[in-house]
Amino acid sequence: MAMLDERSHVEIVEEHLVHGIPSAFQKNAEAYSLLLKTLSDELHLNVESITMVGSGRIGFSLSPDKFGTPFSSESDLDMLIVSEDLFDKAWFDMLKLGRKYSGLEIRVRNWVKAHRENNIYWGFIQPDKLPGVAEIAADWFRAFHGLSRHRELARREISGRLYRTWGHVQVHQLHTLREIQQARASEQSRPVWAPRQKSNLVESVLLNLPVPEIYIHSTTSAEGKTNYAVVDGQQRIRSIFQFIGVEQEEGERQFNSFALESLEEGSSWRNTSFKNLTEDQKKNFFGYKLAVRFLTNAMETEVRDMFKRLNKFLTKLSDQELRNAIYSGPFVGLVTALADDDYWAENGIVSPAIIRRMKDIEFISELMIGLMDGPQNGSGQVIDEYYRQLEVYDDEFPSQKKVKRLYDRTLNLVQNILPDIKECRWRNRTDFYTLSVATGGILEANPVTYSSPALRKALLSFAEQVDRRLSDDEAKVSSSAAEYVLAVQKGSSDKSRRATRHEALLSVIEPLFKKKK
Repeated sequence: MAMLDERSHVEIVEEHLVHGIPSAFQKNAEAYSLLLKTLSDELHLNVESITMVGSGRIGFSLSPDKFGTPFSSESDLDMLIVSEDLFDKAWFDMLKLGRKYSGLEIRVRNWVKAHRENNIYWGFIQPDKLPGVAEIAADWFRAFHGLSRHRELARREISGRLYRTWGHVQVHQLHTLREIQQARASEQSRPVWAPRQKSNLVESVLLNLPVPEIYIHSTTSAEGKTNYAVVDGQQRIRSIFQFIGVEQEEGERQFNSFALESLEEGSSWRNTSFKNLTEDQKKNFFGYKLAVRFLTNAMETEVRDMFKRLNKFLTKLSDQELRNAIYSGPFVGLVTALADDDYWAENGIVSPAIIRRMKDIEFISELMIGLMDGPQNGSGQVIDEYYRQLEVYDDEFPSQKKVKRLYDRTLNLVQNILPDIKECRWRNRTDFYTLSVATGGILEANPVTYSSPALRKALLSFAEQVDRRLSDDEAKVSSSAAEYVLAVQKGSSDKSRRATRHEALLSVIEPLFKKKK
């Protein structure tokens, strides 16, 4: 922080925030060069127009709300790309939207609005947030997610912004430094609900979306006096009072009249406060009907039991059930068809319960994504982004036939090498994912030959070592098996752990594949 007070902000930007080898790659400059070259090749730009910013650049976060947080093994990498041509094309795509705007998914409409009101003002665009709007969106999305094909880059999430000129980069960075310098550490006690939770609740009300029911316990005495106590929903009620600015409880009044600063950048309500609402918006806000359920004259023990059970037996739609309800493009059609294969259930890779909730389709979606772009984070958000990006195509998404052929070749290899797969650990979805993405990457890279008996022996031996080490952490196994075990025990869908398993398995099987002469 002292540097911000003692030195010119322009000097800080030039010397520390944009140029040189980033902190994250100080020990592996070759990997940084690979990152720059891959992006430049995919986007057809000069390497000089690409750089890294953020905590990966200087070793700690410059985000005003996370300032000083050290860069870690879990941190993402933030890239910026400068291209006047690409920026203007994406900008013009937004200008040409016209009536198409109303037909966009609401999330994308919000991102368009955020670009119109904020991002373009600062001279940057996030193309991957604009599927169906910016022509470059799909190529940009695949360029960054495809970085996972390279072992040196596969462990981290990498994203990027498109700036119009280096001048825009400098101005935006200077603005960030001023925000940090002006920010003061809050000495207020933290409320039970974090700002993001409060903001999301209020946004749902503003959008007239349903929020969870409020449960109120009411008791009436023989004299006719009724008392009310909130069983579940106190923070929802308090958040609404505080947004309006009428909270009266001591220690909570300090949060009155908060603005919705913690909403996602793409939200049209971001930074809104109650006083900024129009008269009609205020009327609609006050007119919102909260769902309230009364527990009348219940015993205290019954109320406590109700509180424990409120969410225990509610069955909501799974993420994949929602995707199948929302999307109808070529990607969802392809993975749905591929999931309808008896192979998965017959070999215990999926169960009837999984099929009922469409999680078999979700699993095939992850396999296809991994075959397209290497190991990715298994979060629902990442899968949603692929669905969103590929939904804009009517009949066939780019390289669909190529990806389908690779899927067929990979599955055939697994079926031929491991016909008894249900008898070993490779039938576990976590392991099957790693096996498929690793072998698919080898098959795609070059025409290859391999010895089926040798590959089978290596896979079964490796699986046996993994099982042994999982049962006994002192068991002597290969270094590859030991690394694999560490990445399979917790957070197995995390991108860095998937990348670790990917690399460990490749070290075992890749030497068994020979290029065809």
